[in-house]
Amino acid sequence: SSDTEVVPVQDKSPIARLGDGQSLKFTAIARLGFGKDHANWQPAVATYKYMPVINIDQEARDDWEECVEACPKGILEESDGELNVTDLEECTICGACVEACPDAIEVDGDPTKFIINVESTGAMSPERIVREAFEILSDKCDEFSEKTDKL
Repeated sequence: SSDTEVVPVQDKSPIARLGDGQSLKFTAIARLGFGKDHANWQPAVATYKYMPVINIDQEARDDWEECVEACPKGILEESDGELNVTDLEECTICGACVEACPDAIEVDGDPTKFIINVESTGAMSPERIVREAFEILSDKCDEFSEKTDKL
């Protein structure tokens, strides 16, 4: 922008590619809003999944090649005749390795542990997003409790 105070939230995100001597001229309208009112203003995309649990019966096989190749995330590797998980958190619990090696592998999710991924739009840090989300959730729980006490 020709105005030094107008800058993208993330300076490495290309808006448009311009050649030498080219420029864009446009009028933009900014609207202030809140993520709790509409998804347009959400500061992040958040996902969660259960923590994977992978049980491997090391005695069930001598050859792990088929099991290793079945994993779409590439998190299984054979080392010294044993099958190992290289990055448990990358597992999507898809079950492809179980289909390839049902005699040796069991995959499940631990419902007491979660992996949460917060991808910020850049308007707020992921830490702040999570902190404020918990504050909002706590307020809603308090409000719910107050309303049920009146019943």
